[in-house]
Amino acid sequence: MTGKTRIWVYWNEWTKITLRKNEYVRMWRGGQTDEGYECIENIYKFDGEWIYCYEEQRGRDCDGPYEHYTQKITHYLNKESGENWVVPNKWKVLDSRQRDYFAEKMGY
Repeated sequence: MTGKTRIWVYWNEWTKITLRKNEYVRMWRGGQTDEGYECIENIYKFDGEWIYCYEEQRGRDCDGPYEHYTQKITHYLNKESGENWVVPNKWKVLDSRQRDYFAEKMGY
């Protein structure tokens, strides 16, 4: 177990963030789109061994409101230099849900 780790995440561009044990980093963006609005929130948490990612996307487009939620987990990896890092795309999805209100009304 370790007291902190560094990971690369894609947030408009590749960004390196540092996570300290039992703390979290919250990333949020949102605003108007050509069809409505969208907001995206990612929360990263580190427990000393596992890194958790909670992704939530909500919005409204021409068809109405929608939501998408994903919870992922990964184990931190050590480089030979001793610096902790996580390879992108090594996440295991624990839970994923989506909801499209228009599709529900139409019976899809």
